[in-house]
Amino acid sequence: MEHEPSASDAPASANDERLRAVEQDLRAADERFRLLVEGARDFISYRFRLVPDQRFEHVSDGTMSILGVPAERFLDDPDTWNELIHPDDREKAGHELDPATPVVMRWRRADGEYVYLEHRRMPVYDAHGDLIAVEGLAHDVTEATLAREEIEASERRLSSLVQNVSDLIIVVNPDGEMTYASPSLERILGYPAASSCTRRTCPACALPS
Repeated sequence: MEHEPSASDAPASANDERLRAVEQDLRAADERFRLLVEGARDFISYRFRLVPDQRFEHVSDGTMSILGVPAERFLDDPDTWNELIHPDDREKAGHELDPATPVVMRWRRADGEYVYLEHRRMPVYDAHGDLIAVEGLAHDVTEATLAREEIEASERRLSSLVQNVSDLIIVVNPDGEMTYASPSLERILGYPAASSCTRRTCPACALPS
């Protein structure tokens, strides 16, 4: 005898339909994200598995535009990262597996020049809580890093110049308080360079209001 659909079958059937719809939406979203990542040229996405052997399972095509190295090289040779990363930055590779904490490492391009890549990585665990892989995104921050280093170098050069100049250099705020004085203050005026002064106590600060 054939089973006649009953009223109790309706909710189960509706739930199944909703589950299938959700699964389809998730697959579509995953596919859109995959296409977005694969097509990006200004960052690199990757997944590096740790078990049963260490190997890249995914590397986006951003490696070609940023490093001049095809993604296939990373997939075919898991030691590629060790060859391209700057020797002084290799120890950073296993640090800070927290996407909220970026890690900047230098990578060698195909032309021999180094670029600075800011990595944000996330650990992947299995059902037993064991670390099995690392997923990450690497963004090229070379321009910003070099600009910051140049500013810091300029500040160091200026500081060295000011500290060693024989002339007196002071900085006074709008309230007449000295915020900086070069070491020559004591030699020229007899005031310790580390002391603070005002228009009333320091002739060098007696500037017109």
